[in-house]
Amino acid sequence: MSDWKQILGKEVPAHLLLWNQPMREKFSRDYFDFSPVLLKSLTGRIAECVAMPRTFVELARVLAVARDYGVPVTVRGAGTGNYGQAVPLQGGIVLDMSHLNRVMAFEDDQVTVEAGARMGFIESVARQRGLELRVYPSTFQKATIGGFVRGGSGGIGSITWGTLWDSLVPAMRIRAMDEALTVYEVQGEDVTPYLHDYGTLGVAEQLTIKLVARTEWVQIVAGFPGLNTAWQCAQELAINPTIKKRLVSLHEWPIPEWFRPWNQRISPGHSLLLMEVEYRASDTVKTLVASHCGHIDLIIDPDKYHKSNGVSDFSWNHTTLWARKTSSRWTYLQTRFDPHRLQEQIQAVKLAYPEVLLHFEWIRERGHLVVSGLPLIPFTNEKHLNELMDFLETNGIPVANPHTFRLEAGGRMFSGEQFWQLKERNDPQNLLNPGKLKNLSERSVLTVNDGQGGM
Repeated sequence: MSDWKQILGKEVPAHLLLWNQPMREKFSRDYFDFSPVLLKSLTGRIAECVAMPRTFVELARVLAVARDYGVPVTVRGAGTGNYGQAVPLQGGIVLDMSHLNRVMAFEDDQVTVEAGARMGFIESVARQRGLELRVYPSTFQKATIGGFVRGGSGGIGSITWGTLWDSLVPAMRIRAMDEALTVYEVQGEDVTPYLHDYGTLGVAEQLTIKLVARTEWVQIVAGFPGLNTAWQCAQELAINPTIKKRLVSLHEWPIPEWFRPWNQRISPGHSLLLMEVEYRASDTVKTLVASHCGHIDLIIDPDKYHKSNGVSDFSWNHTTLWARKTSSRWTYLQTRFDPHRLQEQIQAVKLAYPEVLLHFEWIRERGHLVVSGLPLIPFTNEKHLNELMDFLETNGIPVANPHTFRLEAGGRMFSGEQFWQLKERNDPQNLLNPGKLKNLSERSVLTVNDGQGGM
């Protein structure tokens, strides 16, 4: 053992450290295999140790050893990300935060939690209090709040409440990797650089997130004989201010055929619209579906909400997961379609790339309605993938590339010199998730890249 391993073993109880190779391999992965490109470049990257602190004191001891001996630290939540955020590129320590999971305090319309708290648990506790999460990923039953905030973007609820950048996280407590392991209480606009930064600016110990009053949600699954009528119905639902909604998710056939728990209950050959709407709006939505030549395949009443397979289990990047259960050749992209040009853009994509299967999620971002596209692509080679991305960009469909682990090249991140100032202050040795960013000496002014993040 090198010196740092011996010291770590003395500073931290043995049951909080994993040294055997199978466990190190397990905790050095996330869902990067959704990308054949990342699968090739990230396979075999493995931590030298996994640390699992259960208190902030234990966390500080792990970080102190890493700081003193120059050991890289890769922070991990539940490993539900898709871009290799949790993969240690340079060995060192994987810091598993999932045992720092307490719900600390509810206050008015927000809750303060430790970073490792699972979002499914937060949602459950909040709903018992007449509240609920505003936005969460399709992996919310496993995903930690810290992992979502530092590596995600939007999800269920984004149709109403937007993404992480829509003031969903009013405060965070960040521990820096500097000489003093300084703890910063970050609030308001100062939170923004720490959103979707892959943990490169510090270790989030505690977060405050906004909640909203609980709604009784009915889940409705509707089929349509064609994609054209389906997206028109989805669009009309999305823009209707009188219908409270949590999810509007559309899937071109044959994607619905791969939703195995439901594929005997839906109409073959039909595009599928998945909806979560306020229970009182059920009849209005049924009428809307019928007006677009659709039909209701399935209704799940509010008393079964979160108690079995729900529509969110087939939305966002869970859609990609179901496709890959059928064949590992399927991969995906993250895009933004223009709701005012949607028909034109759909036609352009289907004409040039008929093999691409379209999957849309309607969301709001800074108050504006946008259509997030997570199309499924049968992977052939990287050249074809890059040509497709170039084609989409040329046709006014921005792409957030999920086939890179470099933060500035793929995910959405803070733009500007302030990011690098924080990096120099908080992580002067560049020990936090090294390799996911350019070196400080190579820094440039970054631009925002709109990506969904996570599943």
